[in-house]
Amino acid sequence: MIVDELKYFNLDNLLFEGEKSISKKFNKDGFLNAEDFFCILIWKANRAKSKHANRLLKLNPSKDLETICIELTKSIFQAHSDEERFRILRSKTYKFMLPTTSAILAVYNPDKFSIYDYRACDILKEFRDFSQINSWEEYNEFNDAVNTQVKQYERLRDKDRYLWGKSFHNELIEGLKNNFKNQSSEDKIM
Repeated sequence: MIVDELKYFNLDNLLFEGEKSISKKFNKDGFLNAEDFFCILIWKANRAKSKHANRLLKLNPSKDLETICIELTKSIFQAHSDEERFRILRSKTYKFMLPTTSAILAVYNPDKFSIYDYRACDILKEFRDFSQINSWEEYNEFNDAVNTQVKQYERLRDKDRYLWGKSFHNELIEGLKNNFKNQSSEDKIM
């Protein structure tokens, strides 16, 4: 099998853009393998990939990651409703937190699901405590807020990108004003 390593340079494009995107593959094949599924997890929060792997293996001790990812994504694809998809990811079997749940659902259907992210909440000025958003109804309130408050874009995926970009830009400008005095520990390593 020939691998095009360049496609991994921009995970957002790999997940969402073009006929060979992971989003299209998910909907065409009805499941994702571990490699594709972990591209979603790494794109959402690279630092958490080992935690996700360890948690999934601990919750499903008789299975390997490939089997777990295929079974999970098949169940999402075959679910009868979006609410059921949400509940599968949040269930005791998988235990995904809201930010990761929303990212997986957004790859499944970027026209229906917005990505819950601290950057989006920062710009929306609400929904900042994801530990308080546990229900499907509360997630829909967040989704509705993204749709109604970001008017300059039609596609939900573009609304997500706008919120992330606006928050990033605001953070950059604020950092430059303060000479990045409140650096994270990662910044100090360099």
